[in-house]
Amino acid sequence: MVPALRLCRASPCPDGTRCGFYHPPVDETPDQVLQEVWSRRFTLLAGSTCEAAQADLFTAFLRILADVAAAVLRVNQTGIYFEPRDEATRSAHPGYAVVWIPQGDADRALHLLRTTPEAMALVRLKSRYGLRVQAKHEQTVHEALRPNAEFVQVRITQIYRLHPLPHGLQRATLAKFLKEIKWRARPLQPSRGSSEGASWNVGASSAPPTPSVHAFGRDILITLVKEHNSGPAPTCLLAASRRTQRHIQAHATGAVKPDTDPWLATDPWSAYHAKIALPATKPDTKHIDEVAQKLQDSVRTEVLKEIQNMPAASGSTSSPIVDQRFSKLEAGLQEVRAQGDQFQKWFTQANQRMTQQEQASNALKSAIDSQQKELGVLRQDVQQTGIQVGTQLASLRNDLGSHLDDKIDSAMQRFEALLSKKQRTED
Repeated sequence: MVPALRLCRASPCPDGTRCGFYHPPVDETPDQVLQEVWSRRFTLLAGSTCEAAQADLFTAFLRILADVAAAVLRVNQTGIYFEPRDEATRSAHPGYAVVWIPQGDADRALHLLRTTPEAMALVRLKSRYGLRVQAKHEQTVHEALRPNAEFVQVRITQIYRLHPLPHGLQRATLAKFLKEIKWRARPLQPSRGSSEGASWNVGASSAPPTPSVHAFGRDILITLVKEHNSGPAPTCLLAASRRTQRHIQAHATGAVKPDTDPWLATDPWSAYHAKIALPATKPDTKHIDEVAQKLQDSVRTEVLKEIQNMPAASGSTSSPIVDQRFSKLEAGLQEVRAQGDQFQKWFTQANQRMTQQEQASNALKSAIDSQQKELGVLRQDVQQTGIQVGTQLASLRNDLGSHLDDKIDSAMQRFEALLSKKQRTED
């Protein structure tokens, strides 16, 4: 959907820059343009998270090559919007700004994008549209699109709440009020008010002149709501997703002791319980026999090598050199024998564990088989009960019908008798 995020594999490219794909410099050979994708979310226009089938929006964070960022920020495709982020604070990039279009729909926003030279791409927030520009062109574009609105050039690092304000206070009136008290602040959005008055959130880079101001016939309190971290950026940045950073920080703070196995403390399969029958496993005796045979061959080879390297006896068969070699050979054989015993012990334990696993698997399989048999018997009982109930209902319906027929016939006979009696009385 976005060709700029794809790497052109042709070398050289026959179409040149017209192919739309990313062409890396001569001295660089990147594997791909899109380095990482994380924090995927499906949301509604109201902002709540939902399933993919009911979602109106899909948002995600992308890590791409720095050389392709300028081209990606100028992508204008229906339904796709990119927002640059600062590498240090992960918030909106200070080198770019957004000028919102007053009472504009998608067609008008697209027209202004084509007729505004400084505009880079469209920006959308729910049903509002705006133009993304570089920070140095923000005032020019603001004066062209919103000539009646006061422009305030300020980098927002703090958010303040003004309360109580008159109900129905407009953004332009609030901006004029902030200019009168000589505080470089920008109105952001209305906040939750009360019966005493309305409330607005404003952004600023410095504290207000006074914590309270008398205006509109009342005392207005200015309280700090949120403060962005504006300290120096860390010297070493970890390029990873938020979940990976939390995992590294948890291990760095000593959440898991270095002497213990981390799988014993944070085993992701610790809560897993098998719900199906496992196939029966047999101990791998073939592998054990192969290891034992290799061990015997190795011992035999070492003994033959020592015998071949042993010098011929000259005069006496109990020379110090021969005794030393025999002692060394004997020590080696004892070590090999000890290792063989240890291996035999390990193999025996492994065989025992495999046997226990096989027994547990067989017991689990037997339990499942018995449960299946019980379910079969229960199903047959239910079917027989259903048949009996159906039979009884049919019999009851037949009896009831016969009883009603008899009642109706008896009533008709009495009615006919009364009619005949009445006729005789009249005659």
